[in-house]
Amino acid sequence: MSKFSAKDSKVGERYLNLVSKDLQEGNIIKFLDGKSTKIKQTDDVNALIKAIKTAKQPQIDKLLKDGTNYRPMFISDNAQSAHSWSQIDKSKYTGMGATKTSDAKSTRMQELASMYAIEQGLNKNGYNSKVNFLSDCKAELLKIYPDMDTEWQDGFFEQQKTVADKVPNNPNFNFIREDGFMHDITTLVRDLGISKKDTWNPADIWLVSNPQKQMKDLESSVNVFELNAKLRGLFKDNKVVGISLKKMSGKEAKWELVNIKEPDLITQSRFYLGDTRSYMDGSSTGTIIKITDDNKKEVAEFQCRQNSSGISNLKIEAKVSSDKARLGKVPLDMLAKTMQAYGKTLNNAHQRYPKTLDEFMKQENTWQTLFNKVNPHIKTNIRNNQFVDSMAAFYTSNISNAVAKLMQLDLLSKIISLQGKKKDEFVTDLYFLAQKKGKGFGPFGKLY
Repeated sequence: MSKFSAKDSKVGERYLNLVSKDLQEGNIIKFLDGKSTKIKQTDDVNALIKAIKTAKQPQIDKLLKDGTNYRPMFISDNAQSAHSWSQIDKSKYTGMGATKTSDAKSTRMQELASMYAIEQGLNKNGYNSKVNFLSDCKAELLKIYPDMDTEWQDGFFEQQKTVADKVPNNPNFNFIREDGFMHDITTLVRDLGISKKDTWNPADIWLVSNPQKQMKDLESSVNVFELNAKLRGLFKDNKVVGISLKKMSGKEAKWELVNIKEPDLITQSRFYLGDTRSYMDGSSTGTIIKITDDNKKEVAEFQCRQNSSGISNLKIEAKVSSDKARLGKVPLDMLAKTMQAYGKTLNNAHQRYPKTLDEFMKQENTWQTLFNKVNPHIKTNIRNNQFVDSMAAFYTSNISNAVAKLMQLDLLSKIISLQGKKKDEFVTDLYFLAQKKGKGFGPFGKLY
């Protein structure tokens, strides 16, 4: 998820027009806290729509902000929540132009544009002038990504500049996002027991010198650990460089090497369970798990929620607490194996949970007992004697949310039940699983 900035609310920015269209048509608006709702057609909302249509910037600013702070002017149709402009989830609108493109199609175009910018930057030893970069590259970038706006344009410029600074140019590099080396490495790791390539190595693009030669050597690996060791060597020799592309949240692109140096793979760092909340009154559909360092400073925030609309299994995704930049999704197959090592079971199959209120009531005592154990350790905003009534309300209003809450409760109970050092070790494992860090993961450079 990403949020709107001040410049996104300026006349002429397409984001402003896209949000206005959704407000006028009564479409669902998604917010960063996970809520998705229609917005009441209040006087302020109608005035905002009119100001956007007539391009009256002072009026737009006055409606959206109270001084320097954004006003919570977007009220849900059930009046249960109010949000501001900066709390709208921008990701829905990213990559949308005159016609809406699917998330997958939009991501593909964005990554291909990043790869093109990086290739051109390496060929020029890095563009330091944005004017020169756009003069040479903008036309082609627009062909690759027709919906490119100024934010993405600036991002591509910063990406190429950072990679050119961190990665030596190799004239024999092939720049690959799909097919070729990407296809071959995906097939190889599957043969070595990794079901999804991205759970092993989240690299979106590859810079590869003589791909056929490198693959021939890599294919002789007998297990994923040998493969990772070979890839680390090729990365250090600047022959195979995998790059994970993350949406930028700042003014410059940062670079982090992951799983490259052997000492980095076995960290002595330990992390701890911080504030955890899972509200049972309908105010939130997800569960938030925060992780802290030795100084009790929050380093990451994990959101546990449905993987898709309707009744579905859970997904767990982490963000950096300080700036909300994404750390990554936790590979659930690896999480299941990790939990087994602690004597716990990940029950992430929604089919195992009650689908109706009647089914839930038959298991009432089991779930009440579980909630009673978990409640003292997390923030829930309800008392023990309110749990059954709250769940009954969930089942009456939204069955998928009800099932998701029980799945989250089951996961929380497993984490809470771990004692002392074991809990710290598990939390540390969870933190690194999200980042794909460790001996079982492939080496890559993270561009973010």
